[in-house]
Formats: sequence, structure tokens, C-alpha cells
Amino acid sequence: MKICINGQIFDLGKARIDPRDRGLTLGDGLYETISIKRGNPRRLEMHLSRLRDGAAVLNILLLNSDTQIEDMIMSTLKENNVIEGVVRLTLTRGPGERGLMPPKITTPTLMISAIASSPSTGAVNVILSKKTRR
Repeated sequence: MKICINGQIFDLGKARIDPRDRGLTLGDGLYETISIKRGNPRRLEMHLSRLRDGAAVLNILLLNSDTQIEDMIMSTLKENNVIEGVVRLTLTRGPGERGLMPPKITTPTLMISAIASSPSTGAVNVILSKKTRR
């Protein structure tokens, strides 16, 4: 398996996140999980919009354009030979010193992983919430 961290593809065993990353130490970040069908991310525009909105709420700077993120997703899919499956975008505030207050200057971490899955065996019921709860 290969993973994309800040635009670079790594073998899973060689991928490294700074141990001071606030996503790791404090859960300071957000993620999107995107279904992949026939090699294409479903509803990508909606997912990227929600990622940007969430990053704005948390005041995390998303350094990449939607086009750049899409290119990273497609590279990650290709490297992992995923035609049917899911891709996960994880955005964190990045490394910071100890303490709860976010650092004034941050270097966010964007991690993209992809995994193949077998085709769905049937329909499921889903409930979507449009409310945000903090």
C-alpha cells in the first residue's frame, strides 16, 4: 500500500508524520471519506467543498487547490491500483508545541490513503445530518 502525504507518495512502511502533529496528539483536524467507482471519486466537488468549509471552521489553512488535491487523489488511486474502493483525505493543523492553543504559524498535513473494496452486495439505508454539533 502507498500513501500520499503533502503531495508525496510513500510506501506505507516508510510514511512518516511528525510526532508533534496536532492531528495525532490532539485530534486537531478533519477528514473526508470518498467512494471510488470505476476509478473515479464520487461527488468529489461536494467532498472538497465540505473539507474546505470544515478547515475554515477550525481555522486550518488548506494549502492546495481543488485541482491539486484531485491530482493527488488520482495519483494515490493509481499507485494503489484502486478501481473500486474508498479514498480518505485527512487534514491536520500540523506540528505544534505542547499545549492546547494552536500555534500562530502552522504547516498543515494533508494525508491521502486509498483502499480497494469488493463490489457492494446490496442496498443500504443511510441517514444524513445537515446539522453541525461541536
